[in-house]
Amino acid sequence: MPHAAIEGIDHSHEAIEYARKQFGDVASFDQGDIHALPFETNSFDLVVCSQVLEHLDNPEQAITELKRVSRSYVLISVPLEPYFKFFNDISRALRISPDPGHVQFWTRKTFPEFIGKHFEHFEHSTLHYYQAALARSIT
Repeated sequence: MPHAAIEGIDHSHEAIEYARKQFGDVASFDQGDIHALPFETNSFDLVVCSQVLEHLDNPEQAITELKRVSRSYVLISVPLEPYFKFFNDISRALRISPDPGHVQFWTRKTFPEFIGKHFEHFEHSTLHYYQAALARSIT
């Protein structure tokens, strides 16, 4: 039977506590920084980064770290724009939320362009309001 170890990192202590309650002993979770992941190079067969890059001022540095810790594949998902930018702008205008939330915005065209700057081989797909890229971290 294949063995899989699942490890998660999040900046938010609250998110880590929530994940630990949901997954129990099936996975391990620690607080950390995506810009400086606490793992050795080539640690994982698959690295998943879901709905994170749109919150970062420096997504390029995060991509560098994701690639570093992956020995095979990186799966990245982000919102499909312009939908989320529209709702962020309205929330701020109505003073519902002073937090801009998303600081990066990618369309069907700009996300594959962004991924293509960092990975030679990848597949891009969209589903409803989200998009994802499955990239090979090796050449």
